[in-house]
Amino acid sequence: MKKGLNISGQRVLILGAGESGQAAAELCVKLGAEPVFMDGIRCKTEDGRSSAARRAPDNASRFPPDPPDNNFQLSTFNFQLAPPDNASHFSLLNSQFPLAIISPGIPPNAPHVRELRNRGIKIVSELEFAYRQCAAPVLAVTGTNGKTTTVTLLGAILKRGGVRAEVLGNIGTAFSRRALELKRGGRAVLEVSSFQAEAAETFRPRVGVILNITPDHLDRHGNMENYAAAKFKMLSRQRKTDFAVLNADDPEIMKRADSVRAQIYFFSLNKKVKGCYIEGGGVWFWGGEGEPRWIVSRERIKLPGRHNAANAAAAACAALLYGAGDNAVAAALAEFTGAKHRLEFVREVNGVKYYDDSKATNIGGALAGAWALSGEVTIILGGSGKGYEFDELFEGLPANVTRAVAVGAAADKIMAAAARRGYGGIVAAPDFRSAVEAARRLTVPGGSVLLSPACASFDMFRDYAHRGEAFCGIVEGFRELRIEN
Repeated sequence: MKKGLNISGQRVLILGAGESGQAAAELCVKLGAEPVFMDGIRCKTEDGRSSAARRAPDNASRFPPDPPDNNFQLSTFNFQLAPPDNASHFSLLNSQFPLAIISPGIPPNAPHVRELRNRGIKIVSELEFAYRQCAAPVLAVTGTNGKTTTVTLLGAILKRGGVRAEVLGNIGTAFSRRALELKRGGRAVLEVSSFQAEAAETFRPRVGVILNITPDHLDRHGNMENYAAAKFKMLSRQRKTDFAVLNADDPEIMKRADSVRAQIYFFSLNKKVKGCYIEGGGVWFWGGEGEPRWIVSRERIKLPGRHNAANAAAAACAALLYGAGDNAVAAALAEFTGAKHRLEFVREVNGVKYYDDSKATNIGGALAGAWALSGEVTIILGGSGKGYEFDELFEGLPANVTRAVAVGAAADKIMAAAARRGYGGIVAAPDFRSAVEAARRLTVPGGSVLLSPACASFDMFRDYAHRGEAFCGIVEGFRELRIEN
């Protein structure tokens, strides 16, 4: 039985005013509490992306008492700009706020968070806060790449089988927005980032999936060991009656599998495993005993690329363990065409195909997109870096990626890595539009232009979706060249 947080009649401090913070505030109001915001950054969602404004609860209040020019308003929310070194704010906190809810974009070791902790204020994550108020079972997916595709597909499979499932979390709609409305007849299918997983205390998914672990967010986690530990923390509260679905082809996952207490199942593209695997042109499920079951032909799965075959196997395994029927799994796999900004075909112009893979915000994601396409490919790289070099990217690119365009804050590091690895087919562009236009010029008919940046987007855009929309807008403006007879 989950232990909810009794906050009725209390003021609750919300750290961060993006999607997670706003959703937590709405849930506070539903529980009879008054949310008060502290935010030193205008508006960021759980993975650091900027967020559109939403309507505030009527009793959300502003943090007093500062001059008007230290406040700004977004929609009907009033936000306090409270930088970590503003000690005057902290003098008010100890007696006023028994609880603070921290958004994932705020590091747990940030100075103002440490100060709150030192003052004895209980700090919980938005994911934890929502989980404690939700009566519905939870299925959760984490990993470096493929989370959004897998969680969306998992939700589609459950819905195809007649289950009332809602896809929430890092994918866009915060868990807190729907936590109370989801009753035991519903299911919460959550995309969980490393930022969310590391701050969870009692969070326990009935089925938890870890897709893969490759370098990402090292600017926050410091090293790969810390990053992997944050991912595995999502499974740390599971019991032997729960299920963990792990990637049998990922060495970083397999060397930590013994730490999992739940019943472990796997997915694999390379071998028969207890769980879901691809063999002989089909997706199979094997429970560890008896004969494996054929689920669906690989050719019926519309998602392109080996990485998406792995995502499909992971989603199928999780759904089957939760009780979905084979027919529902097969039908959903055959119907699902993918999520926006994930290797999404935009259009073909003058014999060149354009693909929006803006969600590829790290090296592993960019490589997965590059390997999914055939023919000559020009890849657009760049944005804001995450604390790693790009040598691994150029070492791993397939031979058909013959041209590249570097843009944004990380362009110099990308160009330097290309030079070190002897990749000569790269040019730099001064801005994003110029990068897309350069890629168009470099690509011959029959080839493809792939936006798969291997970087975050905050140097030029609100978030990866904004970047993808900008790319699509530029491509839609390209005109076909008419050849007169």
